[in-house]
Amino acid sequence: MSVNMSMKRPACLTAALLVFLAGCGSGSGGGGAGGGQEAVVPQRFTESGETVQASVSAPREAAYTIYCRDFTGPNHAAVAKQVKKEVEQVSGMKDFYLVRGESRTVLYHGFYTTFEESVDRAEARRAKAHRDVLERLVARQVKIFPRTVFEPLERPNPQAPAEWDLQSAKGYWTLLVATYTDPVEGKQAAVDSVKEARRQGYEAYYFHKDSQSHVCVGSWPEGAVKRGRSMLQDNWDKLDRGEINLYEPPVKVVSMGPMDEGWKNMRDEHGRPLELYEMRVELLDPKLKELYGKLGFSVNGESLTREFPLLLQVPLAVGREMPLESKTVDSAPKVDQNPLLKRY
Repeated sequence: MSVNMSMKRPACLTAALLVFLAGCGSGSGGGGAGGGQEAVVPQRFTESGETVQASVSAPREAAYTIYCRDFTGPNHAAVAKQVKKEVEQVSGMKDFYLVRGESRTVLYHGFYTTFEESVDRAEARRAKAHRDVLERLVARQVKIFPRTVFEPLERPNPQAPAEWDLQSAKGYWTLLVATYTDPVEGKQAAVDSVKEARRQGYEAYYFHKDSQSHVCVGSWPEGAVKRGRSMLQDNWDKLDRGEINLYEPPVKVVSMGPMDEGWKNMRDEHGRPLELYEMRVELLDPKLKELYGKLGFSVNGESLTREFPLLLQVPLAVGREMPLESKTVDSAPKVDQNPLLKRY
């Protein structure tokens, strides 16, 4: 039978595992109160896949830097170095630094724990004041830095056994039980959580993606879950019945679990109707079903008491190529004759 998505949480909200998860990584973005330096790389390089010639030493509590400008071409490194020198002289600012990749060199400025006043007003004002100065710099009435942005710093992955990485999981499905968004401590918090979970006997994994670090439990084959009709199939049926307005299509909202009654008949900020979907799956594997009902989900160490863990496809999580469905093609397929021509 299908999993009852509206089932009540057990009296013991989670196993000892989630008690531990709720206590990890709950610090603010400042982190690293002990000071010191740490090798980091601006996130832009990690996302583009370029090999960085050298990491940058930044304060341990730093989470952001200011992107100033890219330099490309055959002499990108030399040109960037010269521009950095001249901009330092013109602006009087001394915290510029260069990061060199294979095809470009990028000029950055400074290190900041945050740029949001709700987190740290003094630090946010310092960061924005520096950015304002950078954007006012001109040469021959042209902005030197036409588009500056606060860019997250990507820290190196903490040391951990290879088998803890979700990349090594052999299965197709896993349960996502915790997410950490702290730009300084998030990666280490996820690895520490996996270590504790494995100590308690759970098959736990971590993976880092999109500036977040995640913790998963278990690994099951694709056949452990039976999926219902897809949203695409439903949409085609509704289109055939004339139930979809092509000029004002509904906004799709997909949930892994039950949706509150208050969501019904709601519209977005533009007045478009919300079309609600609950993920319809049947958990066939007994262990998967047991852990789904037993574990919860936490964000930055805070346990969300009404949440179940998220059913996650391992290939999507780690960027592994998804298996393609293949069917044998008849070398000489039979073609039905047009019934209107059968009499001739």
